Formats: sequence, structure tokens, C-alpha cells
Amino acid sequence: MKNKEVFSTFHLMDTIVSVKLIGKKVKRTLKKIQTELTKFARLYSRFNEKGVVVKINEKAGVSSVKVDQKLLTLIQKAVEFGKLSNGLFDVTVGPLLDLWSVKSSSSPPSDGLIQKTKELVDYQDIFIDDKKRLIMLKRINQKLDLGGIAKGLATDECNKIIRKYNINQGYVNIGGNVSVIGSNPSGQPWKVGIKHPRKTDHLIGLVKTVNKTVVTSGDYERYFDYQGMRYHHLLNPLTGYPGREGLISVTVIAQEGYLADALSTAVFLSGMEKGRSLLKQFPKIEAVLIDDSENIYITTGLIDCFEVFGQTKITII
Repeated sequence: MKNKEVFSTFHLMDTIVSVKLIGKKVKRTLKKIQTELTKFARLYSRFNEKGVVVKINEKAGVSSVKVDQKLLTLIQKAVEFGKLSNGLFDVTVGPLLDLWSVKSSSSPPSDGLIQKTKELVDYQDIFIDDKKRLIMLKRINQKLDLGGIAKGLATDECNKIIRKYNINQGYVNIGGNVSVIGSNPSGQPWKVGIKHPRKTDHLIGLVKTVNKTVVTSGDYERYFDYQGMRYHHLLNPLTGYPGREGLISVTVIAQEGYLADALSTAVFLSGMEKGRSLLKQFPKIEAVLIDDSENIYITTGLIDCFEVFGQTKITII
């Protein structure tokens, strides 16, 4: 039986999802992926009233909520990353995200409100009973938001399905979280573009890779400008304000999607020096960092795998 090819684009998890598969059972695999992502979006979004995350947020400070193993694992990983990043990655950032509401706002909230709301943000307030699969937020009005890690884990779940059905080539793109399977149809590594953080509809470069997930966090996707200052959606849980540590885009290439997702956010909020130290804890992970002068910094493993467009300076870190 010859390999078949299928391509589909659909809207889920508040973003555009595109899937391309090359292999024997591509239609069945695609259907399984769509089913899994639909379930994922329904259960793990804090905006879906029937979802488990909504229940956890509603019961904050009151009682625990029983969850499935996937969500338990996801929250455990998020807490681990909160510790690793010294609180810069924090899935209890929901109250701050609601306060800033970057999608619809045109001016920042008052500093008093920011400081008051920031007090509700602390990943250490997540109670986990792994034996009974119970999750609870310790204080009323605390809110989980898994947006900084959920899409990455979703790509991991898609990859499990892809491996189960022996699909050997393709990709899954969940709103810019791109997981590539095998090589491209020409037998070469897939080329994953990195958006130019200051030029709309332009790429600043691309990464050539196989069997990896590529995730970018930047200050250019959701933001508003106010009095000459850009206010974006990547909030620093420790200050309550959008991160301003000198980086405007961070791309992480990793085997695990959840790790690439969380790490790209944490490095962005850490800045260049602390971000490099954080990356050194993951020797198998590669990264592309772009500072606010549009200089590009890449890890050593990308020397032969990164292609830049234009005359942008590249530094190896």
C-alpha cells in the first residue's frame, strides 16, 4: 500500500490548527487527533464552562476537584516548572491576565490594582493529591490558566496518536506550536519559520529540524500600545507587568512540546543572562533568542540548522 497524504486546518483551543500527515492510515489518524484536541480544549480551557479548569477556579479556596490523569500530570509539570523558573512561569497567573485583558484593552490598569491582584498569583498555592487525583487552589479568587503549557502538551498528545498509527512524516501546528514528524516529503529536515517580531507577515529566520517541537513566545502576538509603550500578554508574575527584560522573541526546540512551551515563556521573562542559565539546565534543548535591538542569539546545536533572512547579526551562546 502506497503512502497517502492528508492536510486539514480547523479552529480549536482559541487558535488555528493545521495538520499534515503522510503514511498509511492518515485519515484515521487525523480523525483521532481532531477528537483528542476537541476534548483537550473542552476540558482544559478556563473559558469553557463545562471544563475541569473552570470547576477548579470556581472552587478556589473552598474545595478540591477530581481531575483526570492528563490534567493532573499537566499541573504537576507546571508546578515543577514554577519551581525551576523561580516563579517566572506560574499557571496561577489567571487573575492578572483577566486584569490586563490585553486583547481588548487600550490602557494599562492602575499600579494599585496590579499589586493587589498580583497577591493572588502563586503556584505554591496549588494543592495536589496525586493518589486521589485532586486539585485545589488554596485561596478564593485564584485562577489557573494553562495557556503557557497546554498547547505544548496538546502537541505531545497528538504525537502519541501519530506514533500509534505509524505515521512517519508530517506536522501538527497548534497556533504556532509546531511539532514535526520525521523528514519532509523530499527526505530533508522540515523548515519551521520564525516570525519577525517587528515586521508583520515577515520571517526573521527558520529552523531545520526533525522529530522536534518548535515553540515561540514573543511580545508581538497580543499587545496594545499606550503612550509609546508596548504592553503585551506575557506577564511577569513577580511584578504583575508585561515582561521587559530585553528579549522580544524566544524560540525553543525540544523533544517534548510541553517543555518547549513553558521554557519559551520562562526564558522570555528571564532576560538574556538568566535565560541562558535556565537553558543550560536542558542540554538537549536548542533556542533562538532575539533582543530588543533585533540581534539574534542561537545555541550551539543550531549552528548548522538555523537560517537567517537579511543582515541580522547572529551570536552563538
